[in-house]
Amino acid sequence: MFTKIRFTIANHTQPSGEKVLMPRLKSGSIEEFMDRYDAEGSPFRQGVMVGALYTMRDKLLDMMSDGSAIHLPGFGTFTLTLGGRVEVQNGSYVGRDVHVDGIRFTPDERLLDALRRLKVDQDPLPVRPYVDEQDIDAALAALFARQDTISRRDLSYALGSTLSLHRLSDLLNRLVAEGRLRREGTGSQTRYRKA
Repeated sequence: MFTKIRFTIANHTQPSGEKVLMPRLKSGSIEEFMDRYDAEGSPFRQGVMVGALYTMRDKLLDMMSDGSAIHLPGFGTFTLTLGGRVEVQNGSYVGRDVHVDGIRFTPDERLLDALRRLKVDQDPLPVRPYVDEQDIDAALAALFARQDTISRRDLSYALGSTLSLHRLSDLLNRLVAEGRLRREGTGSQTRYRKA
């Protein structure tokens, strides 16, 4: 069954003064994806497809371990992003504390064309002026069930992008002060771990 994309209006505006439109995101696991796939009459057994997805993930990791970009026809290209510092020593550039920072996905044009044809519900979800503790607890539990550390963006998406960047930073600072989260890293590299 096809449902329309729903969206919310973010609490912050672009420099031009326009309001920012954000998709209302739902996070899910491979198993949840496969439950829906199976319910729609897949010709393959669910266990086979889940195994294939995990195998593909492991192969992507293996192939990217040397820094290669990986192109999957019909999907797009996966490229690692690196963090760290660059220093000049004896006229040469030297990396310091270089680490994998994330992954960039550039979709194929055919995939983008298909996505651009998706229907969007024209009635936005209301922007809530606050997020209650139950929403915060549920978002954190769902995130930490899938990963060891989270970013500010992860929490923003899990909360439906309802908080401005300033209010989201205030929330994360409060959770750290309360001892519920532990901050690691600084600036754009900041991650949060369950305390």
